[in-house]
Amino acid sequence: GLRGELHGKLDAAIALGTGSVAALAFVAVAREGVETALFLWTSVSAGQSALAGTFGALLGLAVAILLGRLIMRGALKMDLAKFFRVSGAALIVVAGAVLSYAVHEFQEVGFLPGEDATAVSLSPAFGKDTPLGLINSVLLGFSNKASWLQVIVWAAYVATVMVMFLRPLAAKPVQPAVDVASRAGTPSATDATPTTEANSEAVTVG
Repeated sequence: GLRGELHGKLDAAIALGTGSVAALAFVAVAREGVETALFLWTSVSAGQSALAGTFGALLGLAVAILLGRLIMRGALKMDLAKFFRVSGAALIVVAGAVLSYAVHEFQEVGFLPGEDATAVSLSPAFGKDTPLGLINSVLLGFSNKASWLQVIVWAAYVATVMVMFLRPLAAKPVQPAVDVASRAGTPSATDATPTTEANSEAVTVG
């Protein structure tokens, strides 16, 4: 779908000139770059160590580059449709974590109520200073405790968007067999008439 959208925009941009093509390329890359920067910033700010978060970001980028090279060289065979399906579902969960983290921040400054209404309280092993706590905070947006509002907003977002994302696409209607035959050049009754007349004239002359 994204490829088709970009192709359509590219055709329109080419008609406007080379500057439009450059602007299209810039916007396409910048959009993905901003999205990546937001996720990386959330991951780094969720932890106590900016150095560890930066190292994780660089490690993730290195793995992405390696996978891209392997796919381009054909060394890694995979079903890209399934790959993006799974990675898209994972991103929805991470996006829910970003939303949950935002709710927590708004509760801390008093913009949203319910900060003290704790719905989830985990063991100290899931504290912000522990590896499990960091993973839980980044992936789910919860530290060792979460308010009811955080849980409700996270669950509502993930459930709604996940259903919309995973629902099957509408199948395209199949062309009738009659149309296919007519396009293939099947002779009709009118096409046969001149041939019959020509044959009768040939017999008469003979």
